[in-house]
Amino acid sequence: MLMNRVSEATRETDVHLFKRVPTWFLNLRLKDVKTHHVERVLAEDAREHNRKEGGIIRYRTTLSAFFTYLMDNRQIITRNPARRAAIPGAQLSPARIPWLGTEIHERFLIWQQKDQEMAETALVIYFLALRWGEARALEVGDLMLDGQPRVLVQRSLSEGRTVPKRTKTNKTRWVPTANAILPILQRMVEGRGKRERLFPALTRSRLKWRLCWDETGQGKNLHSLRHGGITAWAAAGVNVPLMQRWAGHARVETTMKYVHLVGDQASAAGIAMLDAQNQRLGIAAK
Repeated sequence: MLMNRVSEATRETDVHLFKRVPTWFLNLRLKDVKTHHVERVLAEDAREHNRKEGGIIRYRTTLSAFFTYLMDNRQIITRNPARRAAIPGAQLSPARIPWLGTEIHERFLIWQQKDQEMAETALVIYFLALRWGEARALEVGDLMLDGQPRVLVQRSLSEGRTVPKRTKTNKTRWVPTANAILPILQRMVEGRGKRERLFPALTRSRLKWRLCWDETGQGKNLHSLRHGGITAWAAAGVNVPLMQRWAGHARVETTMKYVHLVGDQASAAGIAMLDAQNQRLGIAAK
């Protein structure tokens, strides 16, 4: 048992933490527990007991250890739903805040000096808000660059695998193509077959090495590219249901985190879009 591997003080703390688990959570089947369930447990506990961030992290660590045991030692579940659970109310460090506005273009200019191909790859991932596996699985035929340019995201290819699988939410989605990357995509697909990978031989280590990521990435990880793209939509005033669909989020709560991140900037952009629409329709305030 796990109890034999930890100190008495740690055991007592963990037992106390498990007593705080709400009944609704205990009634879930283990294989049905998702990350958002764990996040709800943490949020409810933090709100009810006014927990500090350190206490919430300790609670998540205990839950994560429990699910890891079930996954590794008992093979009851195949993934740990607590591992990536967000800490409610936690402040983002500067290194975790995504690039916005001119910041991503400034990064692009710096990356161009290192490697043009990888700089363009990073910019495309940003503006399409792709998960890493989704970027690796993109094929030339997934791009529709005439009329209303858009990209079909329908598969994911993890590193080390040769056969793609469905996306994280098992759904396909269309993502609009920003003008900033349209010329790049047009060059990428020119003269290539529809079944060819858009980014052949793309790996994390290759992109980081060629862009000197430790030097140029400002402490962010590669997933910050996706975060930045979604946050840019929020800052531009894109409505939440549309953002959720473009991002491929299973839950609207996930999308709302990006709206909260940009705060008044999203509200101002939304009002500007509404004013512009009213002006086109000839609607003016009296």
